[in-house]
Amino acid sequence: MQTQELSTYSRIIDEIAMQIDITEEMYTKAEKKYNELGHYLEQSLKYPLSIYPQGSFMLGTVIKPYRNGKDADYDIDLVCEFSSKSETSILPEKLKKDVGYVLQNNDEYQPFLDKEGRRCWTLNFAGFHMDCLPCVPFTSYDKKISLTHTDDFKNYEWKRSNPKEFGEWFKLRQAVIYKEIETAQKQKIYEGNQRVYDSIDAVPDRRVKTPLQKAIQILKRHRDVYFANKINEKYKPISMVITVLAAALYEQEADSYFALKNIIEEMGRYEEVFKSSIHRSSAKNEKLITFDGNKWRISNPVAQEENFAERWHEDNHARAKAFFEWTSDLKHNFLQELESQDLKVIQKCLEQRLCWSIGEEKLISLGVSNNTGSYSESLPPIREVVITNPIKPYLQY
Repeated sequence: MQTQELSTYSRIIDEIAMQIDITEEMYTKAEKKYNELGHYLEQSLKYPLSIYPQGSFMLGTVIKPYRNGKDADYDIDLVCEFSSKSETSILPEKLKKDVGYVLQNNDEYQPFLDKEGRRCWTLNFAGFHMDCLPCVPFTSYDKKISLTHTDDFKNYEWKRSNPKEFGEWFKLRQAVIYKEIETAQKQKIYEGNQRVYDSIDAVPDRRVKTPLQKAIQILKRHRDVYFANKINEKYKPISMVITVLAAALYEQEADSYFALKNIIEEMGRYEEVFKSSIHRSSAKNEKLITFDGNKWRISNPVAQEENFAERWHEDNHARAKAFFEWTSDLKHNFLQELESQDLKVIQKCLEQRLCWSIGEEKLISLGVSNNTGSYSESLPPIREVVITNPIKPYLQY
């Protein structure tokens, strides 16, 4: 493994990402809760099922959400896949209502059950929320799922997704750097937690955090703070949009801040898609965000029929406008302030942009001083990502 001195800014990003991440204790508690939930649903409905995490909990990009001016409970997205059912054997409304019924009629779950969501049933436990997504296998020979979805007129329908293969795609996008940092990170975690782990090998893979995962955590935190109490808060970018774009734009940087900086700068280039009459941009790959003059598209890389920007055209393109407004703030305010030569400017930036209060002594211990300045460090070499036996369908961004 090639060792490399991280930039001062990377040490700041690593520290913040660690502070807003889910703790091992909370992870274990949530895992126990959702396994118990799966067992209860299976026993109550007499439908064989598998329950597993998707989204940030699966990808290692969980953060403490920031709502109403303070840190909120964690959100955990769960897939409840009823393996013996199919689109032809059960209606989406019946599956959704069946799950809701047994939750509403259970003394343990009913007090925590929220009203029916567009796709999920949500249980608001202390410290975290669990979103339970009822679904069935799309076919018997692939990993896609058909999930229950309710439109604005309360009509139920099946929608497609592919959370398992998305997780595999995400791993491939950071596979090179993961191999480089795995041993060193597990060694450090083991040394600080010898009461928890018997050996380095006992440290789970999920405890290893790549620059991509940390960059996504910072982006989501900045988004939450930026849109907090704003008039367009309901249009803020969803986490899957941030995750897909960040993963597709990641270039195997070993330094967390260089990874974050590159992702922000490349995301910012897509504003030209919205501004230009010919709908072209200078971004490295124009396929990531497309606009046909009416509808927007950000495809799921492993299930192209799923469009994470399917609502961007609504309300006069309000979500698209919010996205470009946010990426502009990231580039022109957050990055510039964080790269300041003034320690107090950096401190204020972290407090205002990420709502992360930090003392001067802590910043100095991370390497910040009034001589920090802009980057003097050379950018780490970009690694070519070689993918053998790619997941199908696969978009090579």
